Amino acid sequence: MNAALIICANAPYPPTSGTPLRTWQTISLVARTHCVGVLSIGAREAGSTDIPGVAQWRHIDVNAPERTASGFPLLTAAGPIALLEAALREMVSSLRPRVIIFSNIWMETRALPQAHAPRIILDLHNAYSAYALATGADAGAAAAFESSAARCVDAIWTCSEEDARALRPHCAPTEVVVVPNGIDVPWYAEIRKPSRGSRRGALTLLFVASYWYEPNRIAAEMLITGILPAVRAAFPRVRLLLVGAAPSDAMLGAAKIDRQISLTGRVHDVRPYLELADIVAAPLTAGSGTRLKLLEALAARRAVVTTTKGAEGLALRDGSELLIRDDVPAFAQALIDLGEDAERRVALAEQGYRRTCELYGWDALAPAFAEALG
Repeated sequence: MNAALIICANAPYPPTSGTPLRTWQTISLVARTHCVGVLSIGAREAGSTDIPGVAQWRHIDVNAPERTASGFPLLTAAGPIALLEAALREMVSSLRPRVIIFSNIWMETRALPQAHAPRIILDLHNAYSAYALATGADAGAAAAFESSAARCVDAIWTCSEEDARALRPHCAPTEVVVVPNGIDVPWYAEIRKPSRGSRRGALTLLFVASYWYEPNRIAAEMLITGILPAVRAAFPRVRLLLVGAAPSDAMLGAAKIDRQISLTGRVHDVRPYLELADIVAAPLTAGSGTRLKLLEALAARRAVVTTTKGAEGLALRDGSELLIRDDVPAFAQALIDLGEDAERRVALAEQGYRRTCELYGWDALAPAFAEALG
């Protein structure tokens, strides 16, 4: 069996947010056809000693890679780079991989592993130049980084055609391939049941994200300040669950004065929170890639309300598999309407679940994934 080596920032298992979920998808699907080794650098969960389905795992315990202004994990310090390169040489010698995949990580060094495998792939989880352009960060620097990295690899993977269109002009002639985000649907089987009907003015809303990422922070604060008050007028006992690492000071302050806002911080498993939720609310207004948080919700048969940006890159239809609303009053009203109509809420969630299985389950993605490996 051919071998593959996957390099990533932070330990990818257990997957608790978008970046590890994407990396875990890559590991799991590559492992169907290759013997897989994983080399990770940065943070690791206490007690995490192995990754299911992985033949070799080497983790380097150093500070997590710094992020550029556009959010990309980039190794710049000489010490961590030297440690990574030494581990890379050892794993390449042991595995002899046919392909090396850098999963949303890169390093500032001339000693790139061109000779270490016949095929080198950089999996960009976002088009960082497009995100920088949309948020006022240095889009030129982000594009220069993407262009420089493209010259060192045989292919770039990205999550959506929108991101691919943004990358191709400055990454040519390197091939830019769309490898969609997907979801391990059976993982959510134990909570695959209709969400409960609202109880005497009660309604539970959920947003799962890493809040160090600015688009997620903005969405959470919008839920707190703009959307929640409107929903509360119809559902006095509405509860907002904000699940994920690095909540902002504004989020922490709001939770201190409003007992119906709950912040969990980083969690090891989002399924218990999905089970609590009546509706998943994702009012995203910026960002790139595609939103694994939406696929998680639909795999758990939860109704979803999001925005055009939130649904970008996913073949999900407004009114069929989810609801798309782009201004605060309409978004709040959609939550109220679904809260008041349990039958519609359950039907929407069921249609979303079926569409997710059809298009984004790992079995559905496996043939295209194998082709992208080359």
